[in-house]
Amino acid sequence: MNKEEIQYVYSGRFDTAFLEEMYAGDIQTAAEIFESSLNHLLPSADESAILYRNGDVEALRKYFHKIKPLYGYVGLLKVQAKVQHFEDACSTAGIPDELKAEFNELLNLMTESLSVIRQELIRMKMYLNVRA
Repeated sequence: MNKEEIQYVYSGRFDTAFLEEMYAGDIQTAAEIFESSLNHLLPSADESAILYRNGDVEALRKYFHKIKPLYGYVGLLKVQAKVQHFEDACSTAGIPDELKAEFNELLNLMTESLSVIRQELIRMKMYLNVRA
């Protein structure tokens, strides 16, 4: 087996079937999307925490609506669903305190997700370098 025949396998943390369908084995494109998504998501925990502290539930809802697709682009569909759930909760909450437990849980998940995306991006770049 030569190095061109080695197939990339996504980590089990991702929806592999979704990523295979979305990128059709084009790991170069997937890596570019992962990197772009990661760069957009890096400030998300800090930015959302500021919005939460400021008490602007509608701005918080809009912010999560904006970043939600990024989790889909990288195949973290369960995280995307949690973001959607939180976005929905923002629509019915009157004050941030009503969202406190869910917000803190989501922040932890977002932080963990950044690490997972970063690790997968490293794996993809290593794979691409081996094939080069």
